Amino acid sequence: MRLDNELFEKAPDPMSKDQFRCVCHISKKTALFLLQSGLVRSENTGKATHTWLIPKTEVLRYVIDSNASMYTFKPPKNYYLEGSGSGRKYRCFIRLDMSDITLKVAREYYLDMLGGEGGLLTVDDISRITGYCRTTVCRWYSRKSLRLLTVAANRYLTANRYLLDWLLSSDYNDIRMKTEEHEKAILHIMARVKSGVFSAGD
Repeated sequence: MRLDNELFEKAPDPMSKDQFRCVCHISKKTALFLLQSGLVRSENTGKATHTWLIPKTEVLRYVIDSNASMYTFKPPKNYYLEGSGSGRKYRCFIRLDMSDITLKVAREYYLDMLGGEGGLLTVDDISRITGYCRTTVCRWYSRKSLRLLTVAANRYLTANRYLLDWLLSSDYNDIRMKTEEHEKAILHIMARVKSGVFSAGD
């Protein structure tokens, strides 16, 4: 991410959405996503024009943080394929940065939660762990996002290690409307990464 220093100095504080996108060399859709999602803090004036007011401090924070981890600010899959008139709004959501160290910490966290890679899980078990409803879990199976081990006595069963693979996947991380359990897990993992609390062997 490159900041246009000349435009930044000339822009008012706070600046508009168009000034923000020009200063940061990003598209209108990207700027709208960052503002609607809350990833870049701003004030929504509620007006039809000049809707967004972005403090310069937030513009600088975005440039610094996005250079450190661009993945955090990446729009959801298919975002750019949606028409500009779709009217979809994006609430603030959190994701892991998917760096090697973060994935190691996340693996430790989920292994501890699951009690290891061994064992089998039912749909109800997965729903309890992730906070997503049974219908959503079954959809993961039907889309082959989550590997199904067997169907026994009319029950879907999967191995702990298969759920672990799904929990560490980019697709799981990219879920837009996360459950409270999912968001809490991300916050715990991020806190461990920040504090350096993970296995010394890593």
